[in-house]
Amino acid sequence: MVSGRGSVLKKWGARLLLALGSLVVFFLLAELFIRYSDILPVPLQHRDDLGDYYTNPLPLLFTIDGDDSRIARGKDSERLPTEKRPDELRVAFFGESSMKGVPYSQEEAPPNLFLTEMRRLYPALDLTVINMARGGSTMMDAFYYLQAIQRFEPDVIVFYQGINDLNFGFRESAESGWPLSYPVLYPLWQGLVSRSQFLLSVRLLGKLVAERLLPLEAARVGREDFDVPRAAQFWASSLVEAAARSGAAVFVTTPIDNVLNDHLSFPLGGPRGGNESRMTIEAELAAFGQKDRDLLACLLEQTCDLGAFFTRHGLPRESRHMILMNEVWRRAAEEHGAVLVDFRERLVPVIPHGVFTYPTLTDDIHLSLVGYESLARSWISAFVEEGLVPPPPDDVFHMPLDFEDPAKAPSLSHCENYYLTYLLSGNYLLATGLVMIAAHVHEDEYARLILARLRAALGLPPGVSPAEAERARALDLDSFLKEMAAQQRHAQW
Repeated sequence: MVSGRGSVLKKWGARLLLALGSLVVFFLLAELFIRYSDILPVPLQHRDDLGDYYTNPLPLLFTIDGDDSRIARGKDSERLPTEKRPDELRVAFFGESSMKGVPYSQEEAPPNLFLTEMRRLYPALDLTVINMARGGSTMMDAFYYLQAIQRFEPDVIVFYQGINDLNFGFRESAESGWPLSYPVLYPLWQGLVSRSQFLLSVRLLGKLVAERLLPLEAARVGREDFDVPRAAQFWASSLVEAAARSGAAVFVTTPIDNVLNDHLSFPLGGPRGGNESRMTIEAELAAFGQKDRDLLACLLEQTCDLGAFFTRHGLPRESRHMILMNEVWRRAAEEHGAVLVDFRERLVPVIPHGVFTYPTLTDDIHLSLVGYESLARSWISAFVEEGLVPPPPDDVFHMPLDFEDPAKAPSLSHCENYYLTYLLSGNYLLATGLVMIAAHVHEDEYARLILARLRAALGLPPGVSPAEAERARALDLDSFLKEMAAQQRHAQW
C-alpha cells in the first residue's frame, strides 16, 4: 500500500520536475531569442537634418492612446547604434507631452532645444540626445522605457514628469497602484523585468495585457485607502534608483504648472456651448465671487503683483499637487544621489511677477516656447555646475527672455484653439492669458474685442478706442462660441 502510494508520488514528482524543467528551458530559450533577435523597437533618428536626435518608438503601457502622429520619421530612419563612439556623450530624456514639446512639434521639444544650444556653445562636443518622452505617459511607463534603453548606455539621464500621474495616472492605471497593494511582490517583479529582456518585451509589446487580464481594481486618487504621496514617491524613487544603478549621471527636474488653472472653472455647473446655456459673459462674471473677480481684473490690468495675490489667497489645488510632486522628486534625488534641477526656483527671477502663468505656459501644464527654452537652459546650467561641460562664455540661463517675440509666443492658431476651449468651459483666467497673447503679441483684432468685453464686464476701462468698445459690446460672442464648439468637435488636436 505504502509502496503503491510512493510510486504515485514519484510519478507525479517526476512529472512536476519535467514541467518545471520544460518551463525553465522555455524561459532560457525565449530569453536568448529576445536578446539576440533585437525584437524590441530601437530609438529612431527623428529627421536627418536634426542629426543625433532620436525619439521613442515604444508603445504606451497606460490606458490611453499616445500622440505618435506628431513624430516625423522616414521609412529608413536611422536606428540608434548600440555601440557608442569613443568621445560620444549620450543624454536620455524621460517625460510626458511637455518633454515632447506639445503644443509645438518635436523640433521645439526641450531636449532638441537643449541639443541645439549645446551645439552652439560646444561645437566640438560629440553629443547624442535620446528623447524617450511620450504624450500621456506616466512614471510607470518611464520605468519600462528606461529598462529598454539600458543597453545603449546613456551617460546622462534627465527626468521631467509626474504631472500625468497626479492628474489621471493613479486614478486610471491599475499597475500604478500595485506597489502599495503588493509591497513585496511588485518590487520583485521590477527586479525581474530589469534583468530579463523576455519579461520586459512581454510587458512592453503586450500593451495593456496585465491590466486587462488581471482582475485587480485600479487605484484611485479619491479613495480613502489610497496614499497618493506614497505611490508617487515609490515611482519617482524607482526611476531615480534604476537610472543611478545603470551608472549614468541622473538629473531630476521639478515641473511647473499654471497657477491660474484651478480658478473660474465651470462656475455655473458645466461648460456652455452647443445648445446648452447661452448666458453672456456679463451674466457669468456676475456669478463669480469677489476674489475671483479681483483675480481676473488683476490679470487684465497687468499691473498687479500676482505673487502677492496668491500669497494672500493661497495656491489652487492643482498647484498644491505640483508642489507635492516637486517634494517627491527632491526626496528621490536626495535618496539616490541624483542632481536636482529646481526649475521652479531657476525660473522665478526671470518671469513676470515670479508666478507661472501665460508668458511661460500655453495652458495648464504645457510650456510656451520661451518656457521650453528656459527648461533647456536650466539643464545646460546644471551640466556646467556638475562639471560635465566647461562654463560657456555667457550665463546661459540668465540671458534675457523675450516674452513678446511672436516667433516664440504660442502660435495664433494654437491660442485660438485653447482660448476658445477655455471660454467654452467657463475658465476665463486660462482663456484670458491666451487671449492676451493673441491680442498683444499676434495683434489679433478679435482677441482685442474679447479683452474689451471682459474688462467692461468687470467695470474696468475697456482699453480700446470708443469705436472698438462699441464693437465689443455688440459682439455676438455666444453665437461665435457655439460655432467654434461645433468646429472643435471635428478638429484633430
